[in-house]
Amino acid sequence: RQTDLASPWPWRASGLGGRTSGTLGMNWTGGSAMHPFDYLMTIASVILGLAVTDLAVSLNRLLAAGRRVRWGLLAPLAALMAFVRILYQWWSWYLVRTVADQLTFEMFLGAMIGAVLLFLMSAAALPDDLPETGPVDLPASYQTHHRRFWELYLAQWLVMNGINIWAVLRTPHGQVNWLNPGYLIGPLLVSVQFIRARWWHAGVMILMTGLYLAAYLGGQLTP
Repeated sequence: RQTDLASPWPWRASGLGGRTSGTLGMNWTGGSAMHPFDYLMTIASVILGLAVTDLAVSLNRLLAAGRRVRWGLLAPLAALMAFVRILYQWWSWYLVRTVADQLTFEMFLGAMIGAVLLFLMSAAALPDDLPETGPVDLPASYQTHHRRFWELYLAQWLVMNGINIWAVLRTPHGQVNWLNPGYLIGPLLVSVQFIRARWWHAGVMILMTGLYLAAYLGGQLTP
């Protein structure tokens, strides 16, 4: 069986096989059972919510600085891509709610590491502290922090895809499609760390943002 590894959670189409480590089907006395997905998403929602909050706070500071800010193109694009990536991850997690009870602790740990890396990546998109006086140069800020931004992005991509491959291999008769175009994202994330051309960085960010939006455009959260 082959699954689409372009999605961060490819097992949603195949299900997870094998034993699980522990049970999260909690049934409080006199109450209904707590679904494993609701339990696991509590901490995930906090991490991704903090990532969006950090982006919003940084943007608010820049808007308050007014004309002192030299915006440029790359830093706002990085923030936009990070925001869309967060929403993409959140939406993708909902789609695996039916197999949440088969998620092992090790997989959950890896997913949380990926969430933290996503927070750190988004936090590197815009500056946290602005000078009280003088100009705010976003192109210079991107030039200073872009390597950390892309390294965190690459680390997050590797962690999530590692979990995906692990999950597929745990599935009975699971088969990884190594020719999936989704694996081209990795070389792109590596290239921007060595190619400094502004047009290349802008093109990669526009492409990635478009791919994330197109993946679930028009989609609905069905029960």
